[in-house]
Amino acid sequence: MQVVGTQRAKQLSSTAGSWFRQRLLEAGRGSGLSGLAYFEIPVPMPNGEQQEAHAVLLTPAMLIVVELRSLPWYRGGRLRADAGGAWTVDGMDAALGTEQDANPGERVTRLVFALREHLRTLGVRDDAVAGLVCVAGPDLKVKQDRASGRLGNYLVCAGDHESIRRTVVRLDRGGRRWSTSDVRAVLSALHLAFDVPSNEQLNQESFVEHSIPEPRQGREDDASDDPEEAVDSSAAMAARLRPRRSFKPETLVIPAFVVPVVLATVFLVMLLLWLGRGLADLFTGVAGNAEDDGARPVTEQIGLRSEPAPVLSRPASATPSGWAWHAEPPGSGPVSDVSAGLAADAAEETRGRYLLDPWPSAE
Repeated sequence: MQVVGTQRAKQLSSTAGSWFRQRLLEAGRGSGLSGLAYFEIPVPMPNGEQQEAHAVLLTPAMLIVVELRSLPWYRGGRLRADAGGAWTVDGMDAALGTEQDANPGERVTRLVFALREHLRTLGVRDDAVAGLVCVAGPDLKVKQDRASGRLGNYLVCAGDHESIRRTVVRLDRGGRRWSTSDVRAVLSALHLAFDVPSNEQLNQESFVEHSIPEPRQGREDDASDDPEEAVDSSAAMAARLRPRRSFKPETLVIPAFVVPVVLATVFLVMLLLWLGRGLADLFTGVAGNAEDDGARPVTEQIGLRSEPAPVLSRPASATPSGWAWHAEPPGSGPVSDVSAGLAADAAEETRGRYLLDPWPSAE
């Protein structure tokens, strides 16, 4: 972007114009910006009055009217630029409007249409005029409403180098390039004939000798003009440009309920299988023990010993206090009178029981 000598030395009345000119001078030729820059240019209005545009950029394919605004050093954040109403920074009014305009976009739109009408009246190309609103602020992020770019024919950018370069290149993309004769006619219509660069300087800024229409983007030079193929290509383009479905948080509700239910069901099935296997092992063990117990003698089941039980008796020859332990012979004593069917019930009672001598002692 070239700033000619008279525009560099021009004393600007606004601080915003000064820093914007400095941004363009710092960009230089390696920034990817091509064209001419002019500052504080009066634009004739339809009612006969004139309103001043902060800057006018003449790029190889577009005439850009620039409206400048600045925010205080403490008002950085996210700038939302809507087509109608006041612009906000982080939800608060940015105070960028005036008594006549609610926001800078309304003013730059009015200047764009006025400049188009003025060029049309003079017989100059008027099909390549757009607007740019540049807002300077600390760490500013711009969010522009789509309606403002479509209806107002302007874009919004922050005041840093990258944002300015990206937005100007976006506005300059496509369309028919300005020829050197068109550039001279436009500058003459804006009363800037004394600041027209030479043809060599215009060629260095990517202006051509003759205005040549640019090929449409996405179409090859040897594309067929068949109407049916044109319909197919338009349908394919519409399919590619179909808006993507946005993510809906409601889609997380179903997995949030299904996943815990599936996990709980699996855990319950595993628990039932484990319990069933344990109960089966338990019943199998009890049945096996019962069969083993039925095959053994009763004396082994109740734990009776085959040895004779010790009996406390008093011999006839002993003194009154002479008690002695002796073993009864097998088959004698009270145990022999117990039936075999009651042996299991009486086993615990007879075990360890002391049997006294049934005969009375002799006096």
